[in-house]
Amino acid sequence: MSTLIEVDKKNILRKVMSIVGQAHNEVLATMDIDEEIRNPLKEEYFFLLKKMIEKGVIMKRLAFGRKINFKKFNNGHDIKNKNYHCVLASTQNYRRMILVDRKNLFFALEADGKRRFFFTKDAKYIKKFTEYFLAELEKSKKI
Repeated sequence: MSTLIEVDKKNILRKVMSIVGQAHNEVLATMDIDEEIRNPLKEEYFFLLKKMIEKGVIMKRLAFGRKINFKKFNNGHDIKNKNYHCVLASTQNYRRMILVDRKNLFFALEADGKRRFFFTKDAKYIKKFTEYFLAELEKSKKI
């Protein structure tokens, strides 16, 4: 029995925001900074992140891409709060993911030039993506 639920691309942001809005402790997220510059997410998403950070949720973002775009992104979304950490990854081993309270995981897979989005609460997937995130974060040596 599959423990993955595929989420339609047109609904992914709404679903992610719903789960992020329920966070109590921590959100771990990756992002393709170059893609974010080309196709920015809606401001309501960043408003929600700021709101959750102000409530005490720790937000760790790992950005993959070019340093110039990382600086550009940070200038537009500068969040000054001890609960917010956004660092540029030292590798290009990018996997799209967002993990809320280490219980709710969204991730994307690409095949044949098509991106598919998934949601799971399955511990084996959460363990795998948590290990990936923490290993990439450790390589960056910035948090």
